[in-house]
Amino acid sequence: MKLISYESVLRKLGGDEGPCQRTVERMVDRGEFVQPVQVAPRRLMFIEDEVDAWIKQRQRKGTA
Repeated sequence: MKLISYESVLRKLGGDEGPCQRTVERMVDRGEFVQPVQVAPRRLMFIEDEVDAWIKQRQRKGTA
């Protein structure tokens, strides 16, 4: 299991052409994106396989 930062998630979602961190945070809050893992009191990270699966699912639906 590999953990990745918000920065890495944003790159996977399109870099400068994709959503900003706050948008991803809102998606997490609404349950529209994978839930991060808290690794320290002020540090959240994502499981890379879950992010990749979410992206592939969106691509299959044509909404990525």
